[in-house]
Amino acid sequence: MSNDTITSPKVLFEYADPADQAEILAEIQRRPIYKSSSPAAQLFFQAVYLEENGYDYAAYQRYRLGIKKYKKNAILQKAYQSYLQRHDLKPSEGSK
Repeated sequence: MSNDTITSPKVLFEYADPADQAEILAEIQRRPIYKSSSPAAQLFFQAVYLEENGYDYAAYQRYRLGIKKYKKNAILQKAYQSYLQRHDLKPSEGSK
């Protein structure tokens, strides 16, 4: 047992101040294209904008909400799959 080692995958944590996220979302919500978009498109814009600003988990949550709430929206479905590929993730149960 002297040579036994325990290895585990790297685990990353993301802490995001809710006020910072709210500020980022407020910024996108002021844009005319956002204001004139459908609720599904607004959710997509939020996810993209959060991801671009380094809030990966918040973006993931919006993509997941989008595929559950707007099951027939092909853009959200593709965006979610693309997000998973970019971050080397597998779909969670119930979202395949």
